[in-house]
Amino acid sequence: MDFLGCTLFLVLYYIRPHEWLPMLESLHPITFAMVLGMVGLVFRQRGLNPRGFFKTPHDWLMLAYFLWIAIFVPAESDSFATVRNMFIVYFVAVQVLYNRERLQKYLHWWAGLLFVLSMLALLSEMGIDPLDSNYLTHYVQKGRLSVNLSIFNNPNALGHTVVNLVPMLYFLLIWRRPVFVKEVGALLLVFPLWCLYLTQSKGAFLAGFGAAVVALSFGRPKYIQILVLALAVTAGWAGIQRLPRMQQLEQTKKDEGIQGRLAAWRWGYQVMQEQSKGIGLFRFGSTFEKANGYFKGPHSSYVEVGTEQGINGLFLFLAVLYCCVRTLVTARVQDEEMERLRRILMVMLVCYLLSSWMIGWGYRTTFYLLVACIAAFHRLVMQEQEQTARAVAESETAGAQVEQTAVIGQPVPEPALAPLPLAWQTSQGVSGGAWAMASTGEEDLPPATSDETAATAPPSFWSRFSLVRWRRPGLLDLAVTYGLLRLVLHVWNYVTRTF
Repeated sequence: MDFLGCTLFLVLYYIRPHEWLPMLESLHPITFAMVLGMVGLVFRQRGLNPRGFFKTPHDWLMLAYFLWIAIFVPAESDSFATVRNMFIVYFVAVQVLYNRERLQKYLHWWAGLLFVLSMLALLSEMGIDPLDSNYLTHYVQKGRLSVNLSIFNNPNALGHTVVNLVPMLYFLLIWRRPVFVKEVGALLLVFPLWCLYLTQSKGAFLAGFGAAVVALSFGRPKYIQILVLALAVTAGWAGIQRLPRMQQLEQTKKDEGIQGRLAAWRWGYQVMQEQSKGIGLFRFGSTFEKANGYFKGPHSSYVEVGTEQGINGLFLFLAVLYCCVRTLVTARVQDEEMERLRRILMVMLVCYLLSSWMIGWGYRTTFYLLVACIAAFHRLVMQEQEQTARAVAESETAGAQVEQTAVIGQPVPEPALAPLPLAWQTSQGVSGGAWAMASTGEEDLPPATSDETAATAPPSFWSRFSLVRWRRPGLLDLAVTYGLLRLVLHVWNYVTRTF
């Protein structure tokens, strides 16, 4: 029941049937899904251990982030309740996705719902339009594809949402799949690509370009990464400039839309410098209107969070995202399906990081659910590494007992070795979890090493970053996050001064 509630929440978020049939709104379906998930979590068969809520750095930083908002950031009661509920969604989702099968199914549902959303948009152009999206596309958005739902009723929101589906389908249906499945995956890829093209969203094109580069280079040998980057900055960039409206990036001084966004960024940067606690939740547009005489949104998650929550709120927001990146880059996975999960989550995270420069999604449900999935993945990696370590320790103990028996001259019994997990048996030779070092891509795996060689080999550099040891954020993590904060502020200020 807990997984049902969590999945139902995802369905309601993307498909939004309560907006198709307004009478469903009175039933509060989203609240029902949240309650269903929480009740199922409390009464499920495996029980609920309060200590299980804080097992990863993501959990501790999300708690710190919530406390900063709750104690220091100004907010009306409704605004605070909205953000509070999102943190509840995070902690519930992490507990619900406690094993590999659940996380896989959840990401399959996620991809399926994005596909349904893209088909709703495309079918509206073919006369199948239950939401009256065609009028919105052609008469309000001037021919740019949109869906007549509250959070997708502009082409940028739709484009930045659907762009996640392209790399997700690649890893779900093409990467290391049988030929028949690859053919189906290649066919299905046409629909989100077509939908993305019709949105004519410059930001979504750029986010998709970055996600494609990461998808083709993440976990690959260095020479492949260099080749992918070389092709990306030459042929790839030349190709993306031929997409609709991309020529406007060459004339930023004359583009009213770009200049309007930069005006919002300049104002937000100045306000953040003046108010350390921010102007308050969901107040960017109204406060900007009071100061400038017209309404303008933040058009960036980083600008939104920094302006409304202050520089400390931005620091915690970046700390959470940094933890997600570190988990996925340094994770030492032990089989192909875990590697598939790692790559899917990585491209989704890259899409969010890049899109956050161009659209204000600091409070969007996507952020909390994505972080929850990555934190759940972190837990799975820790569990498998701990199981592997226990199996190896039991094997060594049994071997020592056999040697001791042989020394004293007694008959040597067959050692009762603990069975090794299947993941461990298939992982001999898989490198550690760095960007380039943890390669489990299309290339052949190296031959397994002998036990003697493994015992005498020095620990790899990346073993220092084992997720088993990383349960709380440390000083190094905070220092790296501070560097990221300075980088984001520098880019923010540089863009507003240059363009």
